[in-house]
Amino acid sequence: MFCPHCGEKLKDSNQKFCQNCGSEISTAAEDSQIITETESNPSIIKRPSIPKIIEVPVSEKQILAPGTPGRYSKECLFHAIVSISIAIPFIILGFIIFRSPVRLFGFTNYELARRFYVLIVLIIIHVVGSFFAGKSRKYGKLAKESEPANTAEKVGSSLRIVGEIINAILIGVYFTILMFIVFLLVYV
Repeated sequence: MFCPHCGEKLKDSNQKFCQNCGSEISTAAEDSQIITETESNPSIIKRPSIPKIIEVPVSEKQILAPGTPGRYSKECLFHAIVSISIAIPFIILGFIIFRSPVRLFGFTNYELARRFYVLIVLIIIHVVGSFFAGKSRKYGKLAKESEPANTAEKVGSSLRIVGEIINAILIGVYFTILMFIVFLLVYV
């Protein structure tokens, strides 16, 4: 008899374990019939059986050390920084363009129309900033669920809140000024 795992000739036909590889020898009638056929007919080439490989799906979650930022934490921080980066410069630009709402009364219709278009562009820019703050919120939530607590996620969440507030306030302020300009263009 031969070992079905490594193909080594067994010393005893009643052996329970192979002396070469140590694997258990099955005693099923089918296995013994195949083994005795190979003993009686030497022209049959005996091949060792190959163990089956079981594929295990790889989990998407990575095991991270505590405090190590993962992918979602980094995305949260990145989108929060973009949101703040959009908000801050356009606050300054908005104050430069519209120093005082009282000055709106001294402008011509052409100047008011030009400011109208500038306000629309500023509102669109702050909507984009709010979009990035929303993406930061999404990645922050995913980071809290799947990654250990870390500084990148905490800073990203804090900056996101500031970015959301600044962008929302500026959208409201610019929209109010926009409506005031529309009123001046239409009724004055």
